[in-house]
Amino acid sequence: MVQWNHISGKVLTLGVTLASTGQTDGEEDITMNRGIRFSLTQTTQAARVVLSVLLLLALIFSGPASVLPSLAAEEVPLVVNGVSAMVVDAQRGQVLYEKQQTERLHVGITSKLMTVLLALENSKTGALITASSEAADVEGASLNLRIGGKYVMENLAYAAMLAGSNDAAIALAEYVGGTTVDFVGKMNAMAEKLGMRNTRFMNPTGRNDDGQYTTAEDLSVFMRYALTNADFSRIFGTQAKPWYDDRKTTLMTNRNAMFWSYDGTDGGISGSSEPSLESLVTTATRNNMRLICIVLDVPTASRSTDCTTLLNNGFANYRYGTLVAAGQTLKSVTIANQSLNLLAKTDAYYVYPVGQNFVKDLTITVDEAKLKPPVLKSTSVGKAVFTLADKTIIEVELVPENDVLPKQTRWELLLERLLDNREILLLIGFLVVVELIWVLWQVAMRIRRSVGRKRHPPV
Repeated sequence: MVQWNHISGKVLTLGVTLASTGQTDGEEDITMNRGIRFSLTQTTQAARVVLSVLLLLALIFSGPASVLPSLAAEEVPLVVNGVSAMVVDAQRGQVLYEKQQTERLHVGITSKLMTVLLALENSKTGALITASSEAADVEGASLNLRIGGKYVMENLAYAAMLAGSNDAAIALAEYVGGTTVDFVGKMNAMAEKLGMRNTRFMNPTGRNDDGQYTTAEDLSVFMRYALTNADFSRIFGTQAKPWYDDRKTTLMTNRNAMFWSYDGTDGGISGSSEPSLESLVTTATRNNMRLICIVLDVPTASRSTDCTTLLNNGFANYRYGTLVAAGQTLKSVTIANQSLNLLAKTDAYYVYPVGQNFVKDLTITVDEAKLKPPVLKSTSVGKAVFTLADKTIIEVELVPENDVLPKQTRWELLLERLLDNREILLLIGFLVVVELIWVLWQVAMRIRRSVGRKRHPPV
């Protein structure tokens, strides 16, 4: 057996007793005691070696998953209670999340969004709209419009967007389309123009109708276009707005609760087709990246939870960055026996997952017909096509770094040098004129002498 005898200062004494319980040739048990002295440093080194061996064995038999569980853990799927949902980049439309994005649903807020956009695009700023009886008495009216009363178009747009006022929507529709029926035709024409293939409008208010539907995917297409309209973007990003009439002043508050619960929210609309379900469109910006979050038919109790979950996921796992900078060299070509760099004409930005190389392919094409001198550096001579991992295509025009002019003849070079030195050219011209005058004077004098001799011949 092994016994620790004593520790004193830096010296450790280890007593090792080897015992034999058997007897040989009548001899008694033989006990061997040996005092083995080790320095403390040697003992520490030995202990480290033993621990290292034990740890290595533990790694071998337990496997890497037990040591680094985070590397082996699978990605936890997001819990989204809405029937359909989507998160896209507002600038380019890159998809960060999607759930049943092509499922057709009745979403009343789509009608309000389209009505406001068409009113802004087809009306003059400050236009006065006369309220009809149809507008004042429509189901869901909230403004108490006076029949025959005149209202500013922008104020009605705010009411339709923020408060979901049906009377405002009807008044806008009648002003733009003449009748609500004709206005619905304009709504569907715009949807077709934007490529909203799974959207159909039946009324401007969003009232339930079996023939009216849209999808989260189509809504994302609409929102990316609509947000390029400065007036629409301003109304969509308004949290509250007073409504004035001759009877009272009412504060209209945006029904999208994300304005008051999520940092970075800069736009939103909310509405419901039935009491237990709600649909929301929210935009939020962080670190120069603006995201559009669409959640359709979500239980009212989970409306903000779904939006918060999706936006947190987008901002935590994606970044907005520069794909290529204006002036960056992307290709070199040879023109008239001289090398010429082709540069990116503009900046190009994209959204990419954190820590991933998201560019999968780059194709550069050059129009050889445009490379014959003269070639100006303002002329696009080709393009670079980037293909991202999510199949997004980004095109960047290419321009020459310098102008390339055709070769000049000897006389053209001489003329160019003379033009570059205008003072010398003027001096030469002056001398030529003086010389010409002198020559003409000499000729005139000779002619005069000759005529004089003929009139007065010598006697």
